[in-house]
Amino acid sequence: MNKRFDLEAAKNGEPILFDGRPAAFIVHLPDKDPAYRVVLSCSGHVHAFTEDGRYCEAGESRLTMA
Repeated sequence: MNKRFDLEAAKNGEPILFDGRPAAFIVHLPDKDPAYRVVLSCSGHVHAFTEDGRYCEAGESRLTMA
């Protein structure tokens, strides 16, 4: 069972899933635009998310904890 995305856990190395696929936390940018504060790598691509795991400010959460 996947758990809701937890930024602090992700920053501490806990496993992250992006649409069910493993993702690697890169950086948290708290002073940037809210839509681009969490940066991850998944399947060779870099993606930016909100701090609660949404792919854009209006979208659904696409990040979960494994």
